[in-house]
Amino acid sequence: MRWKDVSTAPIGSRGRTRKVTMAGSYQGGCRCGQIRYECHAAPIAVTLCYCRDCQRWSGGACGNYVIMPATAVTRQGHTTGYSVQAESTRVVCREFCPACGSPVFAATPHLLAITVASFDDPSPFTPTMAIWLDSAQPWAVIPDTIARFPRNPPLSSGADPEQRNDGNP
Repeated sequence: MRWKDVSTAPIGSRGRTRKVTMAGSYQGGCRCGQIRYECHAAPIAVTLCYCRDCQRWSGGACGNYVIMPATAVTRQGHTTGYSVQAESTRVVCREFCPACGSPVFAATPHLLAITVASFDDPSPFTPTMAIWLDSAQPWAVIPDTIARFPRNPPLSSGADPEQRNDGNP
């Protein structure tokens, strides 16, 4: 695996399931402040992803992401990243701060996922779905009050019609 400098990701989104209705602007960044971003749109979804890749990246039971339209996110600073093939077979670019190591973004060709913990105020981002439950650890806590999916949710990545079930960051 080779590290690379990542400053932008050509990503967008279309075809949404349950839209999180929150107005306003949301800011965040890494622990040391070298990476900053601002979101100017409501999230498409807030996910808890239990795939093994997200478990490894988060260091816990799941990855917790705010899925945003990439065009609504302004980024400052340069992230470092690496690409992996996710269980969905999509290539995911994991982006983190090169100075402090904070994970910030996960990107596929059509979606931008921002780690909930990287927001200055993560409290508005209540999860709307739990995904990749087929890979969840037996001890993982999975909320009963949100949509649950054994693998990918019905959240389009904007990919071709045969591959419209790609919400895995």
